[in-house]
Amino acid sequence: MLNKYNEAGKLNLAQRTSRKRKSELFQAAIEINGATEEDPSPAYEGLIDTLESKVSAKKLSEIISKKNKIKKSVVPLLLKKETASFENSHENMLRSICIYYGKAVCGKKKYRSMYKHISFIKNPKKKENLKRIKIMNCPMPRIVPCHKLVNFVKSIDIGSLHSVKETLCHGLDEDDQVSGVYRDLPKFLVQLATFYLTEHNSSFQWFGEENRFKIIKKML
Repeated sequence: MLNKYNEAGKLNLAQRTSRKRKSELFQAAIEINGATEEDPSPAYEGLIDTLESKVSAKKLSEIISKKNKIKKSVVPLLLKKETASFENSHENMLRSICIYYGKAVCGKKKYRSMYKHISFIKNPKKKENLKRIKIMNCPMPRIVPCHKLVNFVKSIDIGSLHSVKETLCHGLDEDDQVSGVYRDLPKFLVQLATFYLTEHNSSFQWFGEENRFKIIKKML
């Protein structure tokens, strides 16, 4: 028994027969869906709606996997738009911050290296240039570029910082002075309380009842 489909996923039909079938099918779709030769859009939508409602996702994926135009042109058009939207999203910014600060601060040099190796590979056609990693002709989402990440982190309001050396080391020898910064505890506590009250994380351990804080002042 001859194989029903060829390697390209098309029916083993003579070209003339194949063209005739497609023409008859499309003409029927135009008539059924109220389309016209000038505006065949309702026919397109009717054919797609029929596939979506009548064919299982698994079978549909098998059919589409054999259609190069859909794989290499249609799917990338959809995913490239979604990829660009994700790359510019707040979610991707948080993802990038987790990469930068996860476990330990990786630093700008290492972050730039990770940015490059996560989303790019060497272009075999050029000695130095890189090209985006693609799956089914769709580029993988990139993390946020280092300069944008740094600008975002700097824009976060962490309150006023005071120099330890300038405010607490008066009269000390140079060797005894300490570099660093600190924050005013009362103002910082207000920021922490605001964070806890807006996050509503179920893992928070409250004192006695929800939204109740307990502050212990220890004397040194």
